[in-house]
Amino acid sequence: MKMILINPYLQTIDEINWKVEWDYTEIYKLIDCETFAWIDLDIRGNGMYVDDEGLLSLKRDDNDELEQQFFQVRDSHGYRHTIAGSALVLSTDKMTGETIGTDLDVEYIKLQIDFLDKNDNKLLGGENNENR
Repeated sequence: MKMILINPYLQTIDEINWKVEWDYTEIYKLIDCETFAWIDLDIRGNGMYVDDEGLLSLKRDDNDELEQQFFQVRDSHGYRHTIAGSALVLSTDKMTGETIGTDLDVEYIKLQIDFLDKNDNKLLGGENNENR
């Protein structure tokens, strides 16, 4: 199953190919959360699981200080969603509601993501953030 992990702490966007049997409890581990919510990205069923308590969840950084990291993602309608913490891009089967692998390309997702600066929550510079 193809999925894409967005990690604002490391500012990485990585494709994961899950080879073993899928269980929804893996979402908790992959995005490091206790509860999760779904955000639609397009009408085909693609979306992302996010930490439902992201604004309340702080992580320890390399200096053992508590922090929270944010990113923005644009959906297929052009709306920006600000997300606290990590996210996992997957899809849903419209007939069964079952979680399935995404058909979105990791390079496409990279173009839709803007990481926010942890010190002032402004958009970071770089190729993904120019002209936005």
